[in-house]
Amino acid sequence: MKGADYADRRVGMLHLKPVKDSEKAQLIVLADNNIGQVLINLMVGNGLPCQRMGKNNVMIMSLPMPEDTKVVSILLRVKTAEEADEFLAKLQDYTK
Repeated sequence: MKGADYADRRVGMLHLKPVKDSEKAQLIVLADNNIGQVLINLMVGNGLPCQRMGKNNVMIMSLPMPEDTKVVSILLRVKTAEEADEFLAKLQDYTK
């Protein structure tokens, strides 16, 4: 979020990987280009605020990269409402 609006950081591939020997998961968004630049890298764990926003969006309040110091709201857009529901359900499995 930049000011009152969300800024588009590019299209990417979203991965939600369980962390071995933990109840957490790692959320990674890699840019859809030849380099595969990391756009978002965060741990999803207990107490992470997440909710549906609009038709096909999920909002998370977190640090977008481990080196960041300011919590921001991150709006992740997927293709369909069904994918947003499925993604939110998987996130909530790790945030309970």
